[in-house]
Amino acid sequence: EAPALENKQSRADSGETSHRWLERKPVRFAIFAFVALAIGGAVEIIPMVFIKSNIPTISTVTPYTPLELEGRDIYVSEGCYTCHSQMVRPFRWETDRYGEYSKIGEFVYDHPFQWGSKRTGPDLARSGVVGGPMYKNAAWHYNHFMDPQKMNEQSIMPKYSWFADNEIDIDLVPAKVRVMQTLGVPYPEGFDEIAVEDLMTQAQKISDELKESGIEIAPTKQMIAMIAYLHKMGRDISAKSVAEDVAVEEKEVFVEIELSLDEAEIAAGSKIFAQSCVACHGANGEGNVIGPNLTDEEWINDNSPEAVFNIIKNGKLDKGMTPFKGQLSEDQIKQVSSYVLFGLKK
Repeated sequence: EAPALENKQSRADSGETSHRWLERKPVRFAIFAFVALAIGGAVEIIPMVFIKSNIPTISTVTPYTPLELEGRDIYVSEGCYTCHSQMVRPFRWETDRYGEYSKIGEFVYDHPFQWGSKRTGPDLARSGVVGGPMYKNAAWHYNHFMDPQKMNEQSIMPKYSWFADNEIDIDLVPAKVRVMQTLGVPYPEGFDEIAVEDLMTQAQKISDELKESGIEIAPTKQMIAMIAYLHKMGRDISAKSVAEDVAVEEKEVFVEIELSLDEAEIAAGSKIFAQSCVACHGANGEGNVIGPNLTDEEWINDNSPEAVFNIIKNGKLDKGMTPFKGQLSEDQIKQVSSYVLFGLKK
């Protein structure tokens, strides 16, 4: 028995000695570990990068326009990804709130991607299509950047008012397009030569949209680029659903509604108005640059009970009016309609 124990101890000592040259030399161990990880990583990563069939694409996903690319660069430089992710995970509690889950093919033109890992603010992967028409409205985004708390009292987002003052560096636009082409983004050959013109055309449209809401801002401001970028996110894979939403809105038929003059119903409508409507129409319905005044005698649409009820229920996409049919019950929509018609002018 004694010789057997001696042999076992000898083998243990021999094993310890054979590993000691590595385990007790941290620098040497770190070098070998790095080499092993580098080889393993290269074997995994290189085929994914250089074999095109391994990179899934979605036919409707298009490269960023020069203006959207400028907005994305501003988004990155301001560190927006530290509070907002851009990846909807395939779980119901995610898709119910943020929309369709993200696919890898959506990010083939992102260098680098903006998935993020923390949500102090909401996910923005679907900011161009989810959250109601107000998020698709340029004036809403303008006011949100200028004063987030004006749009949402509970927001802890800081103000980004300098977006309305700072200029886009137009001179760098062609170079950025060429860099993206080098990274594999399929811009047409020679696109860098017309990139500035493309940027100004898109920027002018957003500037004109803001002007219709009473906001004067030059198309070369960073604010315009940020709005373009936020409008882009999610729209490529959601083009069909957006078209369907518009078609449904156009087919909505007004129904006859009888609103209540009961004080309790009007008071209930007042609470709903305070929670859902003041950001666009003001605390007392006086209106602002987004929503019209609800206390005067001028109405964009008919001010009959049926018209007010149906506008609140179905929204008005072309005017940036959010549909509330998925957020409020019909009874609640009746209550807030009663408040708009019978409570605001008191």
